[in-house]
Parts: sequence; structure tokens; C-alpha cells
Amino acid sequence: MSDFFKSSEFIANPTKLSLFIKDLAKQAERQQIDRFCGKNFWQRNVKKIQLIIHVQNYRPIYNFIINFDKPKLTGLTWENIKILISKLEEIFTQISLNNIFLSYWLNISKDSSCKIMTKEEEKIKILKDYSGGRVSLEKLKSKIGFLALNPFELSSPRYLELTAAEIKILAQNASKFKIHPRPELKEYLGRDLVSRYIAMREELKWLAMQIVADLRINFLKIAKTLVAKKIIKKQNDIFNLSFQKIKKLHNEIQL
Repeated sequence: MSDFFKSSEFIANPTKLSLFIKDLAKQAERQQIDRFCGKNFWQRNVKKIQLIIHVQNYRPIYNFIINFDKPKLTGLTWENIKILISKLEEIFTQISLNNIFLSYWLNISKDSSCKIMTKEEEKIKILKDYSGGRVSLEKLKSKIGFLALNPFELSSPRYLELTAAEIKILAQNASKFKIHPRPELKEYLGRDLVSRYIAMREELKWLAMQIVADLRINFLKIAKTLVAKKIIKKQNDIFNLSFQKIKKLHNEIQL
């Protein structure tokens, strides 16, 4: 399986708090594997037929991407966290499904290249444009400020939080990569499903990273309260607490 969740790219060296994100991903993945992988010979054959039917139609995942709306958050931090987790679960379900379909096509395709501009390449292009003076720091942060070096790790600062000097280093590294002109996902008219599922995987990761960035903001708000109440010494200490511990603290002192 083309399994993003099991790669080091997902969360490198997760903190205690970020482990709950890994758990959400594993749960979503298991549900989709169970959906298409039977436990005995009969079930496996029935589910294989179901898989063959489903992999032909990329539209449900594509429609999820183009119709996705960032959640409307309230002034209540813990309520925001619950809303964001629910959205993250939805996205992880789509990533898991996309992984299964992509693996199917990679196994039978002779060409694993992507003919569509991916979000990763879009990020590199923006950084290169910043390095070349074609994009301002403000514009860069408005477009990719939610990204981070370890984007699914809650303790990792977002680009929005980095200094101009730090962004400059990222931009200099990006300048080493060549970007070949290709259509974006919404412009692609070809029939290559490998390309579509690769591009959609990156689009879904992009959505998930936005949610994780919002989760970081809200957990840091909770951290301020914990510092004020002398439960932790500094804000970043919140990442050394488990999600269950923070939930327990919320129930006790209404964070």
C-alpha cells in the first residue's frame, strides 16, 4: 500500500500530545482496510470486486476536496478542538481510501509519474518565488503559513511563526528543486488515475495540515491557562502532555 501514515514523512518523532493524531490516522486506515480486505477467501473475493468497482471512480474523493470548507470555530477553545478533530477524522478517512486506490493503480500501472502539479510542488514554487523577489513574505505566509517542517507534529512551529531569516533559509533550499509546468488537479483533463490519486493525496494532506495548524493554535491557548495556573512552566510543555491528560484537566478546571 502507498501508505503515507506509516512513513517518516507523517510525524517524525512525535511528542506525547501528537500521538493522538497518529491514533486518529491508524483508526481511519483500519476502517478502510477492513472495508476492502476480507478475512476469508469468500470475503476477499467479494471485497476485491467492490474495490475494482470503486477505484474506477475518483469523483467522490475529488468532490470532498473541492467542497471542503474549513470549520467555523467558536470562542471556546475546547469546543474548537473537538470540531477540528472531527474534521481531521474526515480527512484521514479520505486519505486512507485514496491510499488504497492509489496502491491498486500503482500495482498495475507501468508509469508511476504524476502528470499533475502537486501541492508539494506548489509549496516549492512559492518559496522559489519568494527567494526570487516575486512574492512578498506576507503573501507567502498567507498562502502557506500553516505549513511546518514537521507539519503533523503539533510542537512544530508553522511558517507563519517563522522569522524572515528562517523563511529565507527554506526558500534557498527550495531553489535547488526544478518545477516542470503541469496542469493543476482542477485543470487536468487526462485519464491517468495514478496521477489523479497522487495529486489528490497531496491535496488531502494540505487540508489536514491546515487543521493541524489550527489545533496547534488552540492547544497553545490552553497552554497559556495551564502556565497561569502553574500546572506547566512554559507553553511548549503542553506538547509533553497526552491528549487524555489535557482532556482530564479540562474536565477538572474548564480550560
